[in-house]
Amino acid sequence: MKAVVDTTYLLHVVGISVEKLSTKFLEILQSTNRDLEVAICEITLFELVAKAAKRVAFESLERERVLRGIESLRRDDSISKIEAYDYRVVSTSLKLRPFLPDFIDCLILASAIEYADILLTEDELIHDLKRKKEFKELLAATNPSFKVQSISDL
Repeated sequence: MKAVVDTTYLLHVVGISVEKLSTKFLEILQSTNRDLEVAICEITLFELVAKAAKRVAFESLERERVLRGIESLRRDDSISKIEAYDYRVVSTSLKLRPFLPDFIDCLILASAIEYADILLTEDELIHDLKRKKEFKELLAATNPSFKVQSISDL
């Protein structure tokens, strides 16, 4: 089973702490779910840098910490990377855009729909899509067994 991990779960890698999320998230996820392949959309790397850049600009986060974190994710072979500008990802993200105001979220969700079984996210707007008829129809046509889950659902 393949799970795309949303940006929130990786913020600690670049030095941004998130309340209620363990900094050992990936290690715990991979050790407790041995049959789970972890993936990220490449746009997640951009989003991590963008969020960290705000803190670097105001000197609440060190530049080197961000660089080390991004490089560690790029080089981590246990995390597969899904191209953000892959034809299927872009096509599906354009279908999702009417439902999500953040296009980065569209790309992340689309990469999961196209290339994984699960999107792990805490994003309530994405979780709310599960109730929308149009979203259910999109999944039925694209990846009928796909699920949106939060970490607590695993």
